[in-house]
Amino acid sequence: GLGDVYKRQSYSIVFLPTLVDPTMDFAGMTLCNTRLLYPPEMIDPMLTTTNHLAWSLATQWSGVNITPLEINHIWCCLGMAGYMVLQLMKKLFGTNEFRYRLKMNAEKIVDQDWEKPPIGSTFKNSSRPISCTSKDLDFIKLKATMVLFILDRRMIKPERSFGMSRF
Repeated sequence: GLGDVYKRQSYSIVFLPTLVDPTMDFAGMTLCNTRLLYPPEMIDPMLTTTNHLAWSLATQWSGVNITPLEINHIWCCLGMAGYMVLQLMKKLFGTNEFRYRLKMNAEKIVDQDWEKPPIGSTFKNSSRPISCTSKDLDFIKLKATMVLFILDRRMIKPERSFGMSRF
């Protein structure tokens, strides 16, 4: 299970009112803006809040424990985390919501992926550190997730293949 490969004994989520981004991920801890909290009567922010928290948890494994060798490999870590988020959303919200999200993600990729470099070379000549508010990073999160989803679909087509679920 995940506990076998996750080296930290604890994981903390801290809510702060002054945080600019919705979440900031660190090894064993995620800082969240208090805007993610909402009363039980409101269901509108449920999907976005669940998505933010799921990404934070997924990046603890793929992004903290599994790190890219080079900066241009960051898409692999983001894709693995995004794939885990997709699977969680499918489990929580059902197949219809899952398929709807896949369709919406594919449409966003088609709209945005015009004259962009391949996701593996996006940060080739960029300055360090890469800002978490980078639009390129948001796009890579979106596209890398779909790339790994498609790769998983292709891997499970042959007989006796388990795809990404085996990992």
